[in-house]
Amino acid sequence: VFTVYCDFNSEPPFVWTLIESFSREMGKWSSTLPGHQNFQRAFTINAPFNECRPDQWKAFRLSLNKMRSIYFARSTSHWRATCNFDLYAKELKYVFNHTDYIRTNLCNLRLHKVHTGRPCTWIDYVNIRGYSCRKCLIPMWFPTNQHVCTISSLTQNLCQKIKFPNYAGMPHEYNFGTYNGYNRDFSCTTYPQSTTNWWYGGVYDPKLRFTNIKHL
Repeated sequence: VFTVYCDFNSEPPFVWTLIESFSREMGKWSSTLPGHQNFQRAFTINAPFNECRPDQWKAFRLSLNKMRSIYFARSTSHWRATCNFDLYAKELKYVFNHTDYIRTNLCNLRLHKVHTGRPCTWIDYVNIRGYSCRKCLIPMWFPTNQHVCTISSLTQNLCQKIKFPNYAGMPHEYNFGTYNGYNRDFSCTTYPQSTTNWWYGGVYDPKLRFTNIKHL
């Protein structure tokens, strides 16, 4: 038994469990904050930080064993990444929207599996700075010494060549992790205290309890 933060309200019928959350300052590649290296690791690496304090949105990560217990649960069918969910959780922002958001089925990409290079991945929905696509194929970067991410300044050259205009950042615009370059128009990296949040979840049916129905 361990403490987690669960989201029952933002995307019914989904229920989500937070596995990691970090601020821009903690997650950027050049960070010097104590513990920053924990947020530059793949989900195959054990790098817990404040794992008993999911209310620490600027620096929280579950241990590998705890992540895997959620990952392998019968009810877990999807993962997502959000920006600044702490504002919604603390009721500082009252409406959850899908700007700067990514979600897909575990069958499309398993975060707890070692991948090489940048696999082209079917994504249920992704939105970066208001530009979005559904059921599209985008590259996800999976180096073992960095956090999983996509790089919106390069997607136009790879996979389905999806374009996210007005990208920025030096050398590139990283999204949802690593942040070796970032765009302040991407809400996960607008401010030093802006947060990136990673989740596992599944569809909840009140009659059937949890189910592995694929919800689009």
